[in-house]
Amino acid sequence: ATADNDVVTSPAQDLALFEEAVDGLEAATVSRALQEAFQGQGPLIFLATPTMVEGGEAAVLSAYEAARQTEVAPPAALSAVEWPYSQFGAPGKVVETRDVADLDTVFVHFDNGVRLTIKPTRFQDDEVLVAVHVGDGLQSLPSDTQSLAWASQALVEGGLGKITAEDMERVLASNVYGARLRVGDDAFTLSGSTRPEDLDVQMQVLSAYLADPAWRTEAFARIQAAGATIHEQYEATAGGVLSRDLSGLLHSGDRRWTFPTKAEIAQATPDDLKAQLAGPLSGAPIEVIIVGDTTVEKATDAVARTLGALPARADVSRPEAAPVVFPPPTATPVRRTHKGRADQSIGYVAWPSTDFFADPQAAREAAVLGEVLRLRLVEELRESQGATYSPSVNYNHSYVWTGWGYISASVEIPPEGLDAFFTDVAEIADDLRRNPIDEDELERARQPRLERIERARVGNDYWLSELARTQTDPRRLEAIRAVIPGTERVTAADVQRAAERILSPDRAWKIEVVPES
Repeated sequence: ATADNDVVTSPAQDLALFEEAVDGLEAATVSRALQEAFQGQGPLIFLATPTMVEGGEAAVLSAYEAARQTEVAPPAALSAVEWPYSQFGAPGKVVETRDVADLDTVFVHFDNGVRLTIKPTRFQDDEVLVAVHVGDGLQSLPSDTQSLAWASQALVEGGLGKITAEDMERVLASNVYGARLRVGDDAFTLSGSTRPEDLDVQMQVLSAYLADPAWRTEAFARIQAAGATIHEQYEATAGGVLSRDLSGLLHSGDRRWTFPTKAEIAQATPDDLKAQLAGPLSGAPIEVIIVGDTTVEKATDAVARTLGALPARADVSRPEAAPVVFPPPTATPVRRTHKGRADQSIGYVAWPSTDFFADPQAAREAAVLGEVLRLRLVEELRESQGATYSPSVNYNHSYVWTGWGYISASVEIPPEGLDAFFTDVAEIADDLRRNPIDEDELERARQPRLERIERARVGNDYWLSELARTQTDPRRLEAIRAVIPGTERVTAADVQRAAERILSPDRAWKIEVVPES
């Protein structure tokens, strides 16, 4: 809280403030306030559309009045619904337990192949985070077929074989749970956030989506309908166009990362999504991460009675994934256009590096180089030139894809400033290659990164992410242990060597997003 400049109030203070607010409050007073709130003119009608409605305001009002004439029947009485996924069979048996004492983490291996990683914490009272990693994610998909990751949430919204998503919300209304599906580089991940007393329910929900997904077509249709206008939303701003296209471009058009066209969204079917997801979700290896306000015993028991009780799966799989290629350098920037403000554009430049495990310490040196690059750009653009915008610098060294990583710099700027931005970046990169930084600049770059890592390590989200795959890839455990001491070891000479290795002008890939007009 101190690091975030937050002021903390105690539970006693919160109670006193509440009691003061409700002192003497009566139900009749609340009722009158509600009645007053719903008085006045209205309703107000708001319509957002990418194209002008024929007939304008009169047409909208006419449609509204026609709708008002439609008779509305009262809803049918809701039938009693029970949660049908509390039992998955005989609880799984633990065949191995291993302590990782320095990280306060426990590895559990069940007889059906499921692996469980548990890290009890007290960072946040009543918070337990769960991630169920299944299969190998994008590694298991073909590189020449458009990924259906954009529609993956249709699995969750489609509910389960014995109960719809809407009825799930009703029958589990008194419980805290979540269900989200993400398609990652190395796994399909079902995740949720719960509280200690609802961990059993959380595990039942996620297990049910693996054991008995319904694949209801109406859920896919809702997402597909929203996708019909998604391109117009992206095209309204320079940032939208970049976020839509950048991932595909940085992966040289690999269809696992490209965003689908309007036609591809319109032509996609629920069977296409099922073809990409159903096989891995039903039979691929399972790894569970549980982090938060729980115990090793409770977490193990909850998984034993759910995922641990499912039929046996393969223990570990390592697919022969299609390689990932960074785009070739560009003499002039790739150009994309947007339909938004005429004074809005984005310049972006990226240099390829390599994956994390090729040289973990070199990856940490590159990260500090990225922080130095950010400082230099801020000083040049904001302090020297007096610009009101701030540059963004990112660095990515893949844990999954051999040889893939990059450092990038970008800025949102008026179109007339793009050439100067690319020139400034090239000059800063050249100086970083040729000349060592001083100790003051090294400290100003390295220390904020260390502080961000330290802050992240006292949060459950950090550990939920970092502990993934640690049971089957011990290098990831070493990466967790070494991130702070390894960053502290980075010297000015290391930063210069990283710049010489990465920031070469003949390796830079550039893109600009400019107004359509």
